[in-house]
Amino acid sequence: MKSLFGEEIKDPGKVFTASEFIQPFKKAEIPTTSEDLLASVAIVICVYNRPDVTRPCLRSFHDRTSKKVRFVIVDDASDSYTANMLASEAERMQKDGRQVTIKTNKVNCKYTHSVNNGIVEAFRDTTVGWAVTINSDTLATPG
Repeated sequence: MKSLFGEEIKDPGKVFTASEFIQPFKKAEIPTTSEDLLASVAIVICVYNRPDVTRPCLRSFHDRTSKKVRFVIVDDASDSYTANMLASEAERMQKDGRQVTIKTNKVNCKYTHSVNNGIVEAFRDTTVGWAVTINSDTLATPG
């Protein structure tokens, strides 16, 4: 049996703890300054359609977070209108110096599977020490 990453699973019945699950991905240094902390944060946003609430969500977090914060957007097999909006927003954010990754599911996997994949994607970057998950209708407020 193989993992999502193509590695052979020796004991497919084993239940992993959270620390065992994340261990293979990184050994992050504990940030010592606020700038280092911000540079180690990834925001994971799972999206299934609803561009009417997703665009304001992306824009509010773009406008109210440090440029050092990374974004991982998981498109859970949305319609083409939503997929195009996500690509457009990601391009807009990247032009502003943001690191944005869009992961697209071929079929709708539902929230739990999608958010787990987003967290795994966030921790592929060895500088990420913190992953924050938010719903696609969440708005960042000032302050």
